[in-house]
Amino acid sequence: MKRIVIGILAVTVFAAPCIYDVFSNEPSPLLGLLAAAAVAPGSL
Repeated sequence: MKRIVIGILAVTVFAAPCIYDVFSNEPSPLLGLLAAAAVAPGSL
């Protein structure tokens, strides 16, 4: 349960810039995290 709460908090920290500044030209940390997660299972 503790890991789930920590995971949710981590996701909200990464998603916060995306939510507040949707039209920003800067790279999104959330998209970077999702891209890294998508690449990681395939590299094993």
